[in-house]
Amino acid sequence: MSTEWDESSVGALVSAAVSASLISLPLDGAKIEIDCLQESIIAEILDWNSDGEAPSTEKVGEAMEESGVTEMLRDLDIPIDEITDLWEKLSAGVTELLEEEEEGEDLQDGECELCERDGLPLTLHHVVPKTTHDYYLSGAGRKFGLTKEECFETIPICRPCHNAVHRLFNRDHRKLAENARTRETLMAVPELAKFVAWVRKKKVTERPAKHMNHCR
Repeated sequence: MSTEWDESSVGALVSAAVSASLISLPLDGAKIEIDCLQESIIAEILDWNSDGEAPSTEKVGEAMEESGVTEMLRDLDIPIDEITDLWEKLSAGVTELLEEEEEGEDLQDGECELCERDGLPLTLHHVVPKTTHDYYLSGAGRKFGLTKEECFETIPICRPCHNAVHRLFNRDHRKLAENARTRETLMAVPELAKFVAWVRKKKVTERPAKHMNHCR
């Protein structure tokens, strides 16, 4: 987590997570409270220190409790299951931002393992998102039998394909980890296969923006 993140990217992440999770937010008469809530969450995320660790749902919840965000949600009468869902979505989204930061410079230009276009700067797609590692290696997810080596496997893919993967799975990192850990299983997702077939026809004429946020 880093104060060097673009605030607009964090803002988009928070806005999307709040809209998707907090279905009990009052529609009328609470705009000031909701705006304050979102601003507080954004400020908290921007203030987190980068230690290279993916934030678990529990860690996000603890940070929001300490910062007073959880109390604001209670004052708005938000049910606990919606609050937990918000922490999960923030955890997944922040992890994606952290992974982008870890990527740093793009890998050398090469062939994307999904669309197979050559000459594009590649990024590393973590087939088991880091935010789920605790769950699969030491939590209830151990029943899936994933090894530490499997959890750290990556696939080099271009940024447009990377964006498409996360967009289609809508930050559902467990679904991604359990159903699409290889090129073959990713390509078995109809919507992704359709996107790949479309983007494969696009000529490589220029390098895409290096830090396009796939959370958007």
